[in-house]
Amino acid sequence: CHGGNDIGPRVGYWRPTWKGDTMFRCPFVEMCRGKRESLEDVEKEFDSDQYCARNLHARGPLCDKCDAGYFKVAGPRCLKCLSWQWSYLSFGAVAILALCAVLKLKNSKHSQVYISIAKIL
Repeated sequence: CHGGNDIGPRVGYWRPTWKGDTMFRCPFVEMCRGKRESLEDVEKEFDSDQYCARNLHARGPLCDKCDAGYFKVAGPRCLKCLSWQWSYLSFGAVAILALCAVLKLKNSKHSQVYISIAKIL
């Protein structure tokens, strides 16, 4: 409660409607910024995401979801999704490292031991 007839969630809380007096504690306090707007702004167009920390790209019920183009990681964090170019580049780097490891193993003096173990598995 912010005093008078101007009620709203405090930092760490979220509510589904602007007129309701039911507030919910957010699982991650940092994601819920609480009430910051004036009553007039809320009456124009309500969006429950306005209680979420926009700088953290939080949205949804209890601010526990991420904006489009972001994904949720452990804790109160939304990270930007990698572009498809970075995904292909990462996959290519892992494939090259795996190929180098196989070639190194094949040329080592213990290669027969490793080949025998691989055949058993």
